[in-house]
Amino acid sequence: MSTYVLIHGGWHGSWCWNRLTPLLQQAGHQVIAPDLPGHGLDNTPAAARPYELYVPRVCDVLDEEEEPVILLGHSSGGNIITSVAELRPRGKHRRTVRIRHASSARSPSPMFPISPLVQIG
Repeated sequence: MSTYVLIHGGWHGSWCWNRLTPLLQQAGHQVIAPDLPGHGLDNTPAAARPYELYVPRVCDVLDEEEEPVILLGHSSGGNIITSVAELRPRGKHRRTVRIRHASSARSPSPMFPISPLVQIG
């Protein structure tokens, strides 16, 4: 089966994947859901500018895997996995999936079309 690397958005931690993780595992997939620096159980202090460590942390996770993974990012995690995908060759990831927060998909006017809630690359 596949290995999924689940990247949370801002103001979250790996706990936000607690409902999805068992479903993927029951389907036979491996799941890796790290806490980004300064989030969840990670104790990186705000003074360390943890946001600058997000992409390198996810790259480290990919580098530890022998087989290509599926990167899945929620909200700002989608931006992180996009940056990771640019830094790591296609051999390290098979696919990227960006899940937007529903409120960010609402269009305030016809000039701004509604974008999909899920983007697969």
